[in-house]
Amino acid sequence: MWLLDEPPMNGPPRPGLVLAGKDAAIVYRSHIGICLVYLISCGSVYFLAHFFCHLLVFNIDIFIWCFPYSYETVSLPANHIQFGGKVEDELDKDEPEPPKGPLGLTTVYEPEGQAAADLIFVHGLNGGSRSTWSKADSGTFWPRDWLSRDDAFHDVRIHTFGYSSGLTRESVLDINDFANNLLANVHHCPSIISNINGPILFVGHSMGGLVIKKAYILAHQIPAYSKLAERLLSRFLVLAGPRPFVDDLAPQSNMLQSINEEFPQYSDSLQLFSLFETKPMFYGAGKGLIVEKHCAVMNYANERRIYLDGNHRDVAKYASPKDPSYILVRNALVTTINNQRTPLKTDKKVLDGDDLASLSKFLGVNGAPEDDLINSQTRKLPGSCQWLVEKDSFQQWRDALAFKFFWLRGRPGAGKTVLASHIVSHIRASGLDCCYFFFSYGHEGKGNVNDLLRSMAWQMAVLHPEGFEAIAQAANSWKEDPIDKIDHIPVWRRVFSDSLLKVKVTSSELMFFLKKAQEIWPLCILATSREGVEAYLSANDPSMEVVSENILEDNKADIASFLSANLHRLPGATIVEQQDISDHINQVLNNQHSDMNALYSRIVDEMSRAKFGKDLAKSLLVWATCAFRPLSVDEMHSAVEADIKDSVGDIGNSISTCRNLVFVDQANKIQLVHLTAREFLSHKDISPEFFIDNSAVHKRMALVCIQTLCGEQGNNKTGSRNRRVADSTTSSANSVFYDYASTFLFQHALQIESMDDEVFAELARFLGSREVLVWIEQLAKRYDLQRLYQAGQSCTNLAARRLQLEPTVASQKKLSIIVQWGTDLVRLVNKFGKRLNQNPSCIHSSIPPFCPNESALRKQFVNPYRGLHLQGCVSEKWDDRLCTILYPSTSKPIDIASSGKRTAITLSNKKVAIYDTATLLQIDTLMHQEPVWSITFGEKGRLFATGGAKTVRVWDLNSFEQVTSFLVPAVCLSMAFVKDDEVLLAAVKNNLIVHWDISNDISRGDPIDWTRDLLETDPQLRTHCPTAAVFSVQQNLLAVVYRGEDILLWALDSEEIYDMYDKEDGSHRYGTKKPFPKVSVSALSFGSTLEYNLLVAAYSDGDVVIFDTDSGEIQATLEGVNAQTIDCSSDGRTLVTADSQGNVNLFDMRTFSFIHRLRSNEDSMRVKKIAFTPDSLRLLNIGGVSFSIWDPTVLHRHEIDNDDNEVIPYPAVAQPLEHGHTEDHAPITAMTCMTGTSGVICGKDDGRVLVFNLSSSASQGQELFTHGRHSAIRTLHYDADGCILTCADTTGRVTSRKLISKSPGSWASDEILFDMKGHSIISQVIASFKHDRLLITNEMQDALWGLSSSSAIQSTPSPKDIRHQRWLAVYRSEDLLIRFGASAASFYEWETFTQIGTVNLDVPNMVSLRFIIPFCHPDYVATVHGLPVAMLMPRTSSHPSYHLWDLRELVSKFTRSSNAGKEESNNISPILDFEPIGTQVATVVGVASERVIFLDSDNWICSAAIAPKASALNEPSSLPVDSEKFVRHFFIPDDWISLVNKVQVDVRPSGEVIFANRADVAVIRRGLDIADEGASGNSRFSGIRAMPRRPANQT
Repeated sequence: MWLLDEPPMNGPPRPGLVLAGKDAAIVYRSHIGICLVYLISCGSVYFLAHFFCHLLVFNIDIFIWCFPYSYETVSLPANHIQFGGKVEDELDKDEPEPPKGPLGLTTVYEPEGQAAADLIFVHGLNGGSRSTWSKADSGTFWPRDWLSRDDAFHDVRIHTFGYSSGLTRESVLDINDFANNLLANVHHCPSIISNINGPILFVGHSMGGLVIKKAYILAHQIPAYSKLAERLLSRFLVLAGPRPFVDDLAPQSNMLQSINEEFPQYSDSLQLFSLFETKPMFYGAGKGLIVEKHCAVMNYANERRIYLDGNHRDVAKYASPKDPSYILVRNALVTTINNQRTPLKTDKKVLDGDDLASLSKFLGVNGAPEDDLINSQTRKLPGSCQWLVEKDSFQQWRDALAFKFFWLRGRPGAGKTVLASHIVSHIRASGLDCCYFFFSYGHEGKGNVNDLLRSMAWQMAVLHPEGFEAIAQAANSWKEDPIDKIDHIPVWRRVFSDSLLKVKVTSSELMFFLKKAQEIWPLCILATSREGVEAYLSANDPSMEVVSENILEDNKADIASFLSANLHRLPGATIVEQQDISDHINQVLNNQHSDMNALYSRIVDEMSRAKFGKDLAKSLLVWATCAFRPLSVDEMHSAVEADIKDSVGDIGNSISTCRNLVFVDQANKIQLVHLTAREFLSHKDISPEFFIDNSAVHKRMALVCIQTLCGEQGNNKTGSRNRRVADSTTSSANSVFYDYASTFLFQHALQIESMDDEVFAELARFLGSREVLVWIEQLAKRYDLQRLYQAGQSCTNLAARRLQLEPTVASQKKLSIIVQWGTDLVRLVNKFGKRLNQNPSCIHSSIPPFCPNESALRKQFVNPYRGLHLQGCVSEKWDDRLCTILYPSTSKPIDIASSGKRTAITLSNKKVAIYDTATLLQIDTLMHQEPVWSITFGEKGRLFATGGAKTVRVWDLNSFEQVTSFLVPAVCLSMAFVKDDEVLLAAVKNNLIVHWDISNDISRGDPIDWTRDLLETDPQLRTHCPTAAVFSVQQNLLAVVYRGEDILLWALDSEEIYDMYDKEDGSHRYGTKKPFPKVSVSALSFGSTLEYNLLVAAYSDGDVVIFDTDSGEIQATLEGVNAQTIDCSSDGRTLVTADSQGNVNLFDMRTFSFIHRLRSNEDSMRVKKIAFTPDSLRLLNIGGVSFSIWDPTVLHRHEIDNDDNEVIPYPAVAQPLEHGHTEDHAPITAMTCMTGTSGVICGKDDGRVLVFNLSSSASQGQELFTHGRHSAIRTLHYDADGCILTCADTTGRVTSRKLISKSPGSWASDEILFDMKGHSIISQVIASFKHDRLLITNEMQDALWGLSSSSAIQSTPSPKDIRHQRWLAVYRSEDLLIRFGASAASFYEWETFTQIGTVNLDVPNMVSLRFIIPFCHPDYVATVHGLPVAMLMPRTSSHPSYHLWDLRELVSKFTRSSNAGKEESNNISPILDFEPIGTQVATVVGVASERVIFLDSDNWICSAAIAPKASALNEPSSLPVDSEKFVRHFFIPDDWISLVNKVQVDVRPSGEVIFANRADVAVIRRGLDIADEGASGNSRFSGIRAMPRRPANQT
């Protein structure tokens, strides 16, 4: 907290603002902002603010704003002042002092006049009031000898406090006694008590910090000291921190615990400093730090933590005033005292601790801004920077009545940041209210506009209660995400515009805004920059009065002072060498054309003459100069050792070989001394040994990265097929350098010359090794798949560059590996990115088998005899479909739009899903609060609009926060951003266009009726509602269509009807309207080629018409296309249409000829909307519950010129090509396993029945027969005893046939045993060869038929709520049939169809049976229950509950209850209850190895162990399946899931999973041997607990 002067009555205060930033901001492309803080006048508060300026355009480091009004205040002298204070030697002394200094409170300096503050030094354990602060060899007592003669302390009273803390004497005193003594001495000191307004500051060393803290606690607890507590410890400084040493200092001592518990209760309003030691010292038997950092600091929010370059004893003892540690401590004290200097009379309200904590929490501000100010001022030597405030130009600007702009220009390293801190102190010492902000790019919390605004708001609130009240009101109504997690726009609007600020300026140009601000407010501005002000002014800028200064010769004295203070740090083995370098620097400073190159040349020459360590020095320079981010000390150590292939000791000491060109910063990162050093080292005229050749150094860095990624596995043979086990990662992934290497390898590789074969060979070696999977896994663990996608693009780029140079035969194989991985990495992210984010280790086991045969992933890492193996459904190459994303039935896609970086999908649940356009990974979800009917992106890609029936919302895609919203009078049909995204146009369904000014958040006039010009010619059109509308910002048109009407074109610029188009004749704006009914338009799209501006319209009769919007003529008509949705590519080359059957057709927009055909899926799902990505290379389509992304090769066609200069598309595709696995793409609709054989029988949508041999490597099925033309097979049943196959199709026909095995794995259909044509939908068929019976169930009845006689035997009505399969044949009791109901299982005889008993099922009440799931395993069955249809709300569904039953126990229960009569309980419980994870289960697949296998809602094959039945004597409480007790094994690709038909999946008792992928059958072998972390073998069984049954009385 910092205090301000009271404003006088005759004028307002002069507030100011300082913004400081680092030159490196351009690299990080961060934003900065400018904010005018406040002006108090006549008791009212007025605020003004605006922010803008992207650092790619403006590299402005510091802004100072102040109001040129003056008032009486305390003025600090600029130069050294001789004042009349008395030091300790001049004070009366009656007795000699002890060797370590006197006890009690001793005043060592008394200023003349009233003191501004009291400064008290408190020593630590075994110290003294003088000895702790004195250097033994010089005898200098610095609080008295130096501070008393320092101008900055001329009005500060200085004391020391001594107490008996020696280790050699016995004592009964403890810390509590010392603290009481300190408090009493201060309380009874007349000079301190008389100065009632002056703050008291403490400096404590070691245990002195605990004494001070305890004294502060007592001051608050003892009433007599209450007034003193208000002044006590406005600041205190702890040197080296408390150290557990004696009883009270032991970590578990009552005293220490008491202090640590009580002090935080009172310390919120304090500013605390903890300065800790960094050098070890000898102590008896060893050497080390006396006080570790964790003991020296308190980790409070209001604590500043600073390290000192000294050991425990010397952190408080200094050899000279130029000692860096002294300068740091002195500057911290100066800054603190300057902040405390206030007029003696003040009634300004200061925030209490609770208010300050609440303010900091809401604004997300950790620590006061003085941290940055102090850090900058600690680098400032006494007397430096004074030249600026003495300049006439600065003083004229500061004291001007006119409002001027002061521009301070300086080169890198000129000291602009230190100057900024000096100006802050100068302005505040002059009585100005000054807020400031230091940008530190790359530092969290200090690098963007949000950080600036929050810091400014914090300081404004601290300065004045009115500001705090305004922010408090904003905080009470804040409902958004935490303020530090959002973009700066909502912060600006809510905190500043709506709360703090009363005047709103909306200019978006820097200089215009500054001029505007000066017109409105009495404002003076100071800015620092590398560039001159001319770089920011243009002819369009209003005139500005600017005072400009360049930092040229003025700072030489400051630099000379800095050199003198740091002579010992200069490179050089001896003092003489160091002095030579200093003299050379002075010569450079005296040179008229001084720059840093001469100094760098001297340093490099010294390094070149060194006998040892050149390789080490060069490596350090290489990594410090060219690394894409600063390396930590440990990272640098690892990188350098790998680079020079030698071990390196202490890397910190090794830095000395670079002669201070690199250094270790406070974050333990190794940095280059300055940006100018990087420029110098890149010059070719320096010593060749240290010249940084860009290509060469990036090559060596890339090789180190590859070596790190390969680790010990780097020598493995390329293409090893040994599957990687996820949990056995090599030591390479644990290397401290692995994070950097995995992130930046390909960025280094892109900097290398294309002809360099070594890096290509090493890169191919890495990509051909198993370590590439570890690398992918590590990136996935960091959720950095964007990096993986970029790596794929980099591989393609590198290979393309190398292929242009005609590579040798030897290098072509390596290049082919890189080319293949370039494709694989991109496809890996697109197709499997979601899976990698869910489970990164699946890259080792689950993903490679699902890749194409020709992919590197499958070739290198799939072994048909080990690990997961996929038979069938494996394509040869990556197909055109990148991926398919599925949504729940309650979240169907409605609309789609794409920008360069983002793709948006509107969903039926009022949400909008935002994806990365490149990686196709979901980034965020926006909630619109109502169904969204239209979406659009801004031209710049930052803004995004969603439109509903009532509201339009505008979002910022950087923060995903709402920018603004406005109401619309009807459903929003289309929207478009115009005027650099400052205005949003919305076409709504009541024939109006709404213009919304986003910058000012207001409407631009009344909505415009686009039918207003048709009052005479077509008055009825105004009463109609349009069916669609499309904007074209490029053509400046809006196209509107109505049912049965012509197309209306509206000109956006002239705001009038542009034209009207007829399907047959084109333009007829001024013609006669034809009376006959017209064909309606179903879809519209604007497009532009090099020659024409076009409008493409799809009509409901199947034709597509292309209009030239310049001439109004029809360019072409495509007949019979049957387009439901259309789009034109932004490059003007391709038109895409999609029909109702899911066919996607591509046409050339110049010739309107057919190019290519895609089939969106094999389910004939209608495509609701299709769109190009902005690069015109990808297609996006939505339909049903899916979103698909395509990358057709034909869109990458190149244009070549022939001899006649005709443009020819290449390659041209003459005939339609369809995307599909095989020629047969009729989907599988029913499937059953042939028990006892390796066959699987499948029924298809076209009525054919095929058998697939699982033991054969062939994936094609063998057709058995066609059941009925174009009648889908609905259900199948295979009776293994008689080899009887029974089929039922959608027409109700049922047939039974005998199958004959012709040869192993080959079957044929024999004669038809049963054939019946029905009229009801068949739900289930079961045949029994033994009993010559066939059970047929439909919605009306369950009927038993004679199999050979084809006659009905018996029937029973079907249950009303159960319309799917419910019957089960018991294989272990062949005479029994079981019919499952809602709460009971009824047993029937096969022969007579007579019910012979019932067993009650222990399931929840009020549920009905939906269907049962029979398995290949003969001992288990699953039931699916749910709420009755009558209990469901309209348009809702309930999640089903799944139960697993043991048929052996069920039959046993029936047998016992039948024999025992009514005395035997006939209730049975399921052996597994899935209810707790019912929303996760999609279907239960089967049982294998006593584990139940199921498919979850995210399409993972999972399993849970089945526990054996518990004994009756000790039956445990059953536990349901939960997320900790089931295992995910592998996933099913989303594009395998049918959008129309039921999922067909089964598992054989051997563990093979059989899945129907639309038209094909896939067999997944050994998939259940993989646990969710990719482990192989039987580990899944050992680590999973069994699932006991639920007890019968639990529901």
